[in-house]
Amino acid sequence: YPRNDELRSVAAALPLERIMLETDAPFLPPQTKRGQRNEPAYVVETARCLADLKGVSYDELDTITTRNARTFFNLDSPALCVSCVVRPTPTLSNGEKLMSPNPP
Repeated sequence: YPRNDELRSVAAALPLERIMLETDAPFLPPQTKRGQRNEPAYVVETARCLADLKGVSYDELDTITTRNARTFFNLDSPALCVSCVVRPTPTLSNGEKLMSPNPP
């Protein structure tokens, strides 16, 4: 949210190795989706915002936060990342086109 400078300051101060991403679905959609039901796929917008804030690429943030979650939850199965989940699902449950996690 544009006026939440305090949250951005906290996120900027945290080391990437301590950050995981999640969604508040079905509540609190990203600013660009205000008034709509939140979707787990919108976590891509959070990831892009955090990548910009931390000065890393989306792919680097995706790799690091996926590794963090896998370590935290002690997951041994093949890597499952935001982009792996989003890419096979081109539309949301309401039929809206899903934005690409890696815009051209």
